[in-house]
Order: sequence, then C-alpha cells, then structure tokens
Amino acid sequence: EASHQVSPRTGHEILYVYHHATVHRRPLVSVSLPPSRPLIGRTLPESLETLRELFETTGWPGQSGAVYVFMRPGAAKLDAFLAMLAAAAAYPEDVFLLRSEDPGDAANLALECRERKCRSMSFFLSSTLKHLPAAVLVNRRFLVANSSDVIKTKCG
Repeated sequence: EASHQVSPRTGHEILYVYHHATVHRRPLVSVSLPPSRPLIGRTLPESLETLRELFETTGWPGQSGAVYVFMRPGAAKLDAFLAMLAAAAAYPEDVFLLRSEDPGDAANLALECRERKCRSMSFFLSSTLKHLPAAVLVNRRFLVANSSDVIKTKCG
C-alpha cells in the first residue's frame, strides 16, 4: 500500500470535494431503494486491498447499482478512508459513510497523518469524521447505524 499513498494535497482535495458533495446531509440520511438494488453494509476496518476486493466482487460505485454503507470508515487505513470519501463525493447516492463513536478510529487516522507529516489533514479528517451521518434509513423501514449511535427504544 505504500506505493499507493495519497499525497497531502490530493488528500485535502478529496476532503474538500466530499464536504461540498455531502454538506446537505443531516445526522440521519434517508434513501429509497427499489428491491432490485442491493444494499451492502460493511463494518470491517478497510484497506485499499479490501476495498478493491469488495468492488471487484460486487461492482464499482456508480456502475453496479449497489448502495454501499461503510459503518466504520474511521477504522480504515488513511488511503482507504480517502478512497471511500472520494467514492462518496463522486457517487453521493451510492456510497454512505457513517459516524463511529470509537475514539480510537480518529486517533489512528490522525497518527497516520502525523507520520506523513501532514498535521493539517489530521484536523480536517477529525472534523469530517465528527460530521458524518449517524445512520441511514432505507425505504423508511430499515435503519442502518452503529449501535452506540442509536437510542434504544422499546416498541410495543
């Protein structure tokens, strides 16, 4: 993965584009999907390799018709996180990144930024992670969220 490292300038550009493509989003994003359109949720800490395997298997965002929900994007390696942001900016109706309350996720990304001597990107990443949506509501019936972000209620 070292040969595929994103430059600090490109990283800032991806963060900027993602922010402007998704600035309208609220803490809860609602989407309507026809039954023929697959919904793929991921909880793994992603790397460029796992993303490549996922997209080669299920289809690339914007081409496959699938909707991807990444529930722990902050747990990804820095380049994978930036790749997910780029995909979400390019295809905001196909790729959703959800906020995680795990403080270790942001700390690991910040550490990677510092190791690359790009402290300013670590601040921008931290802000971006804090403002990701907490959940996606699919067809007004199915809630996709990280469990620590959902208020537990009793139905009945």
